[in-house]
Amino acid sequence: MKSQIAKTIAMPLSSHDFDPTEIAVTWQILTHAGHRVIFATPNGQVSAADTKMVTGEGLG
Repeated sequence: MKSQIAKTIAMPLSSHDFDPTEIAVTWQILTHAGHRVIFATPNGQVSAADTKMVTGEGLG
């Protein structure tokens, strides 16, 4: 079996109102496998998740 070499992986995100559940599982799998994950936004600034998805308020 080949040994795995850790990689740095860029994960694109929108600048605002993204659904954090869309990236959470992928991030968890990659980091648990020893990879470094960095997030990239179109404007280079910190992104902001959709407040409804973070708090759960207003979801049906």
